Amino acid sequence: MKDAAGLDGPNRWRRDNGDGRPNPKGRRLTVHGSPTINLIALRSRTAYGWLNWTMPAYEYLRVERDPQLDGLLTITLHRPEKLNALNVALHDELQGVLVDLETDHSVRVVILTGAGRAFSAGAEVGDRRAEPPVNDIDRRARVHLGGRTCELIDRLPQVTIGVANGLAIGGGVVLLSCCDLRLAAESAWFLIPEVELDLPLSWQALPRLMRELGPARTKELAMACERFTARQAETWGFLNHVHPDDELPTAARAMAARLLSMDPLTLAMTKSACAALENLMVPKETTWSDAELMLLAHRQASIRRRHDGSSGAGLPPAGTERDSGSHSIP
Repeated sequence: MKDAAGLDGPNRWRRDNGDGRPNPKGRRLTVHGSPTINLIALRSRTAYGWLNWTMPAYEYLRVERDPQLDGLLTITLHRPEKLNALNVALHDELQGVLVDLETDHSVRVVILTGAGRAFSAGAEVGDRRAEPPVNDIDRRARVHLGGRTCELIDRLPQVTIGVANGLAIGGGVVLLSCCDLRLAAESAWFLIPEVELDLPLSWQALPRLMRELGPARTKELAMACERFTARQAETWGFLNHVHPDDELPTAARAMAARLLSMDPLTLAMTKSACAALENLMVPKETTWSDAELMLLAHRQASIRRRHDGSSGAGLPPAGTERDSGSHSIP
């Protein structure tokens, strides 16, 4: 997918002119003789190293290539004031990045993490597009917005590392489950509250959780809706490793460096083989009706509201820590 400047793949991000001076946000730059577009020239020290790149401006994401580890790209969910809750705009931005990455062969490892004290508090209940849906097909697509994000993570040819820097709730847990490898801070905790919110667990989450945790544990976590710790998640097999909070970025980068040291084709072939075998264990196609079930849940909630005058299907106010779930309201 090409952007407004006609750039695609690895050309969408490039080094600045080398003088080390950051350009102000929104400065218009001419790239390779193409029409000018709004880009950010960024040089900053982050937890994952020094970054010095020009990239498209995102409102809710930080997308950073690592100049020291060639082939590593870090995507940071960046709504720290909302615990990185997944609103429609964030999904749209993330999906655009993921579509581009699918054909960007210069990137071989992708880190997905969050800003602040959360990985993600899940879907932002009540957030919706400004324009009304045109028909029921459009409604179905809207409630499957998060499912499409997960599908795009699944499809990436790069090895993906989910880094839970803090709490992960509902859709945040599901995004992590889409990653090939998962690390977490010792302080991180997890919660799958959909059933308690009168919502089905969608985004093809159940097959992924069944593969990682087994049927009994998945049923307990999805139906009892109780919080679990990073150490428990590691013991149960959902996490590869747990690290002290201040060591987590270094550990994630070390894992990425190890993966990047492997032969690119052999690593890619191994990921593809593992993905095929995982899908044979519990095929994700068994959840083909996730979008329809979510649409039904919202319609049932509307019927209950009309019947008893209640404000919703057990949904918490927007912006709260329990404002979560793996869905997007039409």
